[in-house]
Amino acid sequence: MPPKLFRRRAEELHEALQTRLQDAGQQFQLQLQLNALGPPRRGAFELSFAIQPTTVVSEQRPLWSGLKRTPRAQKFPDPDAMCQQIIEAYEELAKHKTNKRKRESNTSPSSSPTTAPSTSTSAKRRKKEK
Repeated sequence: MPPKLFRRRAEELHEALQTRLQDAGQQFQLQLQLNALGPPRRGAFELSFAIQPTTVVSEQRPLWSGLKRTPRAQKFPDPDAMCQQIIEAYEELAKHKTNKRKRESNTSPSSSPTTAPSTSTSAKRRKKEK
């Protein structure tokens, strides 16, 4: 498939998802990143989601891949199904993020026991010599 087709379908999907999310009452905006990780694999159309725009793969949650799907009609995701998955992923990641903040705020700084400074061996020798 020509690269222009993938770009056009990605832009159409982005617009459809943004409209559906706004209709569903979601307050977040989607940002379209085309091939942020480098050139795409041949015939690949994949969709990932992250709370903040990022190119770090470990921070992205893969939602859909049409890489091994045939025929061409199945290479691109259904906007309604993707909208639901994005809402679920956002809620899950946002919940995880708030739980992490709560855990960090609940841990108080640990007080380390105070220890007397140790004397070095050269200082001990000087005392013995006197």
